[in-house]
Amino acid sequence: MSLKEKFDLIYPSSIKHNQVDVSHLGKWYLSSSQSKNDVKNLLDNCPDTYWQTDGDLPHVVEIQFSKLVAVKCVALFKFATVDESYTPSLIKVEAGFGKNRLHRVNSFQIPFTDGWVYMRLYESVGVKFSPVKCMFLRLSIISNNQNGKDSHVRALKILTADDKNISIPDAVGGMLINPSSGIMRL
Repeated sequence: MSLKEKFDLIYPSSIKHNQVDVSHLGKWYLSSSQSKNDVKNLLDNCPDTYWQTDGDLPHVVEIQFSKLVAVKCVALFKFATVDESYTPSLIKVEAGFGKNRLHRVNSFQIPFTDGWVYMRLYESVGVKFSPVKCMFLRLSIISNNQNGKDSHVRALKILTADDKNISIPDAVGGMLINPSSGIMRL
């Protein structure tokens, strides 16, 4: 399967099943980037481009929304066999109502594979689990494979539910990372 075919697996299969990509609704900030490998490459829907960091770990992506969003999942696309030590291996996710009002949602071990990884975000509300409601989201790359310094991320998608029916992404061939039960192949 080609890189483009792996990239296209998220469209339309997971988004059309109660998922909405709200990435375009946020203002994006990066802790660093190399000159032509900046935030536009995270959002351009092209697996051949990528955000490349420039500096010491952790590398940070911050997304600020103008209204409250219920984030269900963060989808990250990577090409580990090419990017090797530039591939993130541990990501910490924080959410809240502003840059200085964040709480830790979870940390995710990212498998060394090619393709989409889905980091499911939820918080406990009584006996049910709900998407994380926030106006500000921070993703911190804590470490890379092989102790790499800089990172490559080919795409990031912030996914929310379009209705009250909260379901796991239906994409085929990706990896869903669920903090309570580990990694599941889709």
